[in-house]
Amino acid sequence: MDDVARRNGNITYQHAGAPRASGARAMAVRACVALVCAACAAGCTISNWNDPYWHSPNGDERTAAFLKTETQLAAAREHASVVCDTQDACDRFWARTRAYVVEHSPTRIRRADDSVIETARPYEFGIAYFRAERATHDDGSTRISLKGLCRGMYNGAGGPGWTYSLCAPQIEAAEAAFQQTIEQPG
Repeated sequence: MDDVARRNGNITYQHAGAPRASGARAMAVRACVALVCAACAAGCTISNWNDPYWHSPNGDERTAAFLKTETQLAAAREHASVVCDTQDACDRFWARTRAYVVEHSPTRIRRADDSVIETARPYEFGIAYFRAERATHDDGSTRISLKGLCRGMYNGAGGPGWTYSLCAPQIEAAEAAFQQTIEQPG
């Protein structure tokens, strides 16, 4: 009977090598576990709360709004690139791209070299950050493109995430103005 101990007339069972928690401590642990479970359950139920793009069985207008915004984002991404033919022009565009990324991203640049400019992911959700790439093609031309990213913008199924309504306008505005800003003379 090594695993059974008598204390004040109560029988307490112990697992080998693991001391049994006292009554007050066990209650505190159970309360913490219950609190964490409740918080997780609450987070799951309100994850789509107050999001105009969330899909619902009766959400035809929400789906239409999401598809319209996705179309606008696709058009902005089409304009978020420039092509240059000479090394001088490409270097000038790349320097402007770096300044553009710094201006439009709230986080610092974490990587910058001859092919990539990338800002750090923000700690907060719903804030856009950017990545620019420079790629030379077989014909000698170089394409510089900008891509906006945002934590929580899409859900696991590719639909709108809980920060979509915050992220989409930031990314669309930055990508839509990229080409005109980079190519302006001077």
